[in-house]
Amino acid sequence: MEGYAPKAAEASGEEEAAQQAAVLAAAASKLADAEKQAKEANQAEEEEEVVVVEEEEEQEQEAAAATDAYATDSEDEGDGMTSMEYIMTYKELPPFEVELIMQNPVQRTLFADTEMYKALIADPSTTQEDIDDASDEHEENQNMRIRFHDWVRSEYEAKGYVAVSDEYIARRARTEEFSRKLWEEGFSDSDSEDDVEEGAH
Repeated sequence: MEGYAPKAAEASGEEEAAQQAAVLAAAASKLADAEKQAKEANQAEEEEEVVVVEEEEEQEQEAAAATDAYATDSEDEGDGMTSMEYIMTYKELPPFEVELIMQNPVQRTLFADTEMYKALIADPSTTQEDIDDASDEHEENQNMRIRFHDWVRSEYEAKGYVAVSDEYIARRARTEEFSRKLWEEGFSDSDSEDDVEEGAH
C-alpha cells in the first residue's frame, strides 16, 4: 500500500523527522523544568518536598509514556502493538495518530516567544547572526510540520489511510531510538544529582 510517488515519500520522511525533532525539543524543555523543581524542593520545608516529589514522579511517568511515540494509545487500537510495530507491520500511520494530527493543526509560534530565543538573549556571547540563524531554523521547522500535517490530511481524505515508505519507517525508528536514549540519559543524570544531594543531608 505504498500509494504515492517516491518524492512524496522522501519528503514525508524528512518532514516527520523534523516534527519528531520538535517533539524532542519540547521534551527537553519539560525535563529542564522538572530538574528545576527538584532543586527548589531541596530548599523547601519537608512537607513541601513530599508534594514536589509526587509531582516529579508523575512527570517521569508521562515522559516514559512519551518515549514510544504514543505507545499507550496505540495499544488501544492496534491489538497491543506500539506505534512503531503498527507502522512496520502495515506500512501505514496508526489510525489514532492520523486522528491526532488532523485534530491538532500546527499553531505558529513567534521565535521571540520561544525558550530558545530567551536562552540566546541571556547568553552574552550570542551574536545577531546566531539569533537570525536560529530564527530561520525555527520557521523552517514550523513550515515542515505544517506541510506534513497537510500531507497527512490529503492522503487520508483521498485513500482513507496514510501509507508510508520504507525510508520513512527507517527515519522514524532512528528518531524514536534517539528520543528514548535522550530520556534515559536525562533522568539518569537527574537521579544522580538527587542521590548526591540526599547524601549531603
